[in-house]
Amino acid sequence: MSAVTKLRPKGSIDPVEYKCVVELDPIEEKTSGGIFLPQDNRDRSQMASTEGTLIAIGGNAFEDWKGRKPLEGDRVMINKYAGITREADPTDRIRVVNDKDIVAIVNP
Repeated sequence: MSAVTKLRPKGSIDPVEYKCVVELDPIEEKTSGGIFLPQDNRDRSQMASTEGTLIAIGGNAFEDWKGRKPLEGDRVMINKYAGITREADPTDRIRVVNDKDIVAIVNP
């Protein structure tokens, strides 16, 4: 068991091969006017989300990339609707994507 695996809580996702885990930014639950959005609208917005924080990287991810490679903790942009979420929780902000689905590193 690696040192990284020991630090992650039980139930966390450890990506394999070319996969990466991105925690997406939270979606607003209400409009600027104070109207609460229906859950269905929030779920669709979460799936269309394109920015988040890279929280885990598979062993082979980014090995053929040139230039700066994303690191855990970096803010990244991903392709719209890319990757998968846990089926048990559609509101989960965690998305598993291929390394090629990361399209940019967002500088602070």
